Amino acid sequence: MIGPVKVWKLPPGEFNRVLQNPGMELGKPDRVYQPLSELAKPLPPALGGQKRKKLGKVGGTKKPKITREKYLQFVNEGLNEDQICERVNMTRNTLLKYLREWKKAEREVAAGLQ
Repeated sequence: MIGPVKVWKLPPGEFNRVLQNPGMELGKPDRVYQPLSELAKPLPPALGGQKRKKLGKVGGTKKPKITREKYLQFVNEGLNEDQICERVNMTRNTLLKYLREWKKAEREVAAGLQ
């Protein structure tokens, strides 16, 4: 068990005197606290501890950065994919992911109508 930690706040000149006289009396400490024991913390998974669950939203999905309607509006304005990405502040890979999702949804709707 670790004992209490005592903290003194000293001006620079006083600090130098303490360094030169190691047994010097410092008076009452400005702060005394008991540090947390490292043994009380859970072990990491590599040492046999349990994995922590990721914190995040429960259910639901993230709001898309761009909708299909907004994308089509940009295309009608004559913007290419790189310019659209700059406008909506996303990477080209993210935009391509949305395009694949929209194309997949179209195919599913078309398959359901036949």
